[in-house]
Amino acid sequence: MKNDQKIYLLGMSGHALSVIDALQSNKQVPSGYFDQLENKNSFITFLGPESKEKCGEYLESDEILFPSVGSNHLRKKMVNLIEDLEYHQMVISHRQTIVSETAKIGLSTFLSAGSIVNAHARIGKGVIINTGAIIEHECEIADFVHIGPGAVLAGDVSIGELSFIGANATVKQGVKIGSNVVVGAGSVVLKDIPDNCVYVGNPAKYLKAND
Repeated sequence: MKNDQKIYLLGMSGHALSVIDALQSNKQVPSGYFDQLENKNSFITFLGPESKEKCGEYLESDEILFPSVGSNHLRKKMVNLIEDLEYHQMVISHRQTIVSETAKIGLSTFLSAGSIVNAHARIGKGVIINTGAIIEHECEIADFVHIGPGAVLAGDVSIGELSFIGANATVKQGVKIGSNVVVGAGSVVLKDIPDNCVYVGNPAKYLKAND
């Protein structure tokens, strides 16, 4: 991105604080944020609700809009809005993140402090790789996935769209996890998981459907 290119955030939740911290680690500061409600504790300028009208009022065509919410489904809606408005997108990566030169990262993805993305990993758009998470070689992560803090994906793991991997969960090498799956915090996944399920425990077992 250009040094003078402005960055605006969609959402000012707790996750947005991590996004702002990552930007600051790279000597960048958002120019404002859009949300349904103003966050009185934020030092970033509140610009109004996340709508086409408000974004169009404040943003020029060459400026960047970034989704800064933890919810996978809401983040998908935000990325769709950004693409519909044809604003620029970027990857936000904390300065303390390590990313292999052979990895590929989709736009509107966030990589938090201490996360590691290793050789030939493929990460889709609108993904969150949270603090200290490890994505090993040849993993494939689809769009709008959230990998929780400290989670470890061993080599050649695949994660389907809109899935959530909880904090400190571990996924064995070669395992395939479907779309819209929730893996509970601290779980150890040793076998493939189909779409639309919640799995928890060590070893991880089916808990319920994820509607």
